[in-house]
Amino acid sequence: MPRNVTAFILIAVILSVTVVFIGSAGIRKVEAAQGEYEIPGYKGKITIISPCEIGKPIISLGDIATFSGMARDMVEDLKSIEIGKAPSPGQTRTLSLAIVRVRLRQAGYDPDDIIIVSPVTISVKTRSTVVTCDEIVRAVEGFIRNNMPWNPEDTTITVLPVQDKTTVPDGDIKIQVEPLPSTKFLGTTSVKVEISVDGRVTRTLQVRVRLDVAKEIVVSTRTIQRNEIISPDDLTLSIYDLADVPQDVVFDSLLIDGMMAKHTIPAGRPVTFSNVQHPPVILRGDLVALEAVSGGVAVTIPGQALEAGSVGDLIRVKNTSSGVIVRAKVVDSQRVQGI
Repeated sequence: MPRNVTAFILIAVILSVTVVFIGSAGIRKVEAAQGEYEIPGYKGKITIISPCEIGKPIISLGDIATFSGMARDMVEDLKSIEIGKAPSPGQTRTLSLAIVRVRLRQAGYDPDDIIIVSPVTISVKTRSTVVTCDEIVRAVEGFIRNNMPWNPEDTTITVLPVQDKTTVPDGDIKIQVEPLPSTKFLGTTSVKVEISVDGRVTRTLQVRVRLDVAKEIVVSTRTIQRNEIISPDDLTLSIYDLADVPQDVVFDSLLIDGMMAKHTIPAGRPVTFSNVQHPPVILRGDLVALEAVSGGVAVTIPGQALEAGSVGDLIRVKNTSSGVIVRAKVVDSQRVQGI
């Protein structure tokens, strides 16, 4: 055969065959124009895909590779091999082929016994989705409305600014709002927002919210002096934001009609239960029946009140027979019980 013909045939053979060298084992496979031929002695092929996207916190070999020429149980085992931690949602992590070989060896596989087709570096990105500010605001407003003790018509709910968007892994997203130990349903407060993906909490936020509750409360029409008895003409109703008044403010004037002012109440001020008391039924110096229990026997002895008191109050009472002073609870205008 002429020399030039022989050279042409040799060049054609070289061009039609690609030889891939990976690892210390030497030739891994030979790909010919007619198909792919596995070299005897290898346990199958792993083809690394790059770039790729995953939706889990841990990168497994099955997330970044395909498998061929292996038994099914071997494929499942290889798929479960953990390569490393996934990047944050929306972020990318670069792995090396070397770390894949290390993880195979740690799992009991000799990487030199498997054909591995891979780029030198492997790019892995975590799939992500965005939870918007509006979604968080709606969840917080719904929680407040469902748990506050106020009439929604009297209440204005304002969720204070939160970040425009929160990036989380892709999946089934749920937003759960819970109270903090300090949460109160009045004025400015905070709640906890948990964002879960596929049942796993991925982000926790603390969101501030303000509740303005406008209600009619009882206010004084004039300055009521200490120890004055309160009459209906002394009171009126006025709309206030409950965040700006004491918690024990009075809503119904009938509840304090006929009660006595414990302190001076300026005109136009909200009236609170802590500022009023029932008028005393016993006055200082009144003679009373002092009821006492001695040895399991109830006795009644004469006494004298040393201070005024309403029903239920504790006052000092002197036993007029012995001169002993005791503390006693006011029962009514005639009787007290020693304690």
